[in-house]
Amino acid sequence: MRVCLFAHRAAEPNPTGVGRYLRELAHALADLAPADDSLLLASTHESRRPEWVSGRIESLVLPWPRRMVQAAWCLGAGPSLERSLGRLDVVHQLQPFPPVRVDAARLVTVHDMFPFEHPEWYPRSEPWVYRRCMALARRRARRLIVPSAYVAGRVENLLGVDPECIDVVPEGVSGTFLGASPYRDAEAICARFGVVPKRFAICIGAISIRKNQLALVRAAAQLRDGFALVIVGPDGYGAEKVTAELARGDGRNRVIRTGYLSEPDMAALVRAAAAVAHPALAEGFGLVPLEAMAAGTPVIAARSGSIPEIVGDAAILVDEPLDPRAWATALNEVAGSAEVRRRLAAAGGRRAAKFSWRRAARRMLEIYRDAADVA
Repeated sequence: MRVCLFAHRAAEPNPTGVGRYLRELAHALADLAPADDSLLLASTHESRRPEWVSGRIESLVLPWPRRMVQAAWCLGAGPSLERSLGRLDVVHQLQPFPPVRVDAARLVTVHDMFPFEHPEWYPRSEPWVYRRCMALARRRARRLIVPSAYVAGRVENLLGVDPECIDVVPEGVSGTFLGASPYRDAEAICARFGVVPKRFAICIGAISIRKNQLALVRAAAQLRDGFALVIVGPDGYGAEKVTAELARGDGRNRVIRTGYLSEPDMAALVRAAAAVAHPALAEGFGLVPLEAMAAGTPVIAARSGSIPEIVGDAAILVDEPLDPRAWATALNEVAGSAEVRRRLAAAGGRRAAKFSWRRAARRMLEIYRDAADVA
């Protein structure tokens, strides 16, 4: 079986969300795929090569001009992958954009439907492009892959897709977040950002309207004395509102912004934190809370989107995610009680153990074979 994983921005040096999904799934597939299966990673031209690709996967860059071919695909035209790559049995688009043309069986991962439901969370052009890509995916894909039952329901309701054509394949936990980390790692990462182990909460994600860090920043002034908030992630759509709020606080609300961090640094900071706060207004899966639970760190998250489905009863869920007082109350509860932290950490570890990238890859290989009609 010859399988092509098609990725947008496969060489992104600072991957978040979809980029991390691509890498973790690709590595797990490379470990599990039978030796006589061929795994390809294809993408349009980028400024660099995807250096993370393992030797088991052949990395190929399409010869066509990036913007031109993506625009053609969005219009339902343009060349097929097979024209450059030869025969393929299955093509798995790791996200709906760009809607590549293929002759082989096509699978598309749909991470969420938020551009349909909340266009205000995105730059003006993105909702239109997403709608176009999803219309093509609905018409052309053999199967749609989603990370949660929540997203499956939204795809079914908003697009009228037959649930028999949707496969729920939950994501997993990066090995970086599994197992204990040396105490010196926690000391070093905390010293780097001027915080004390277990005397801060961490929030991870591109700073944006959807991720809702603004509510946490406004809650920071109500936190216990000596307790800090660390925000990790690059600027996204709406980040200027967080910047303005921090300027109004003038340092009184003990918030540290780190920008983007590598996965090892992020994992070390998560382990050192008293809690991971995840205020996102919606998530298609919830990788950050899951990895925090795997690392043994208590989770406080908004009761929104797929989050209750992923964390179960192993986290504190905030019912009013836009209310800073609700976040301050939850954070102070965790900060002030070692027993609460122990209980949440134990429950989180048990919950996280139900998810793995190997399990996701094993299921994807089954779906590939079924789509390609390979015995």
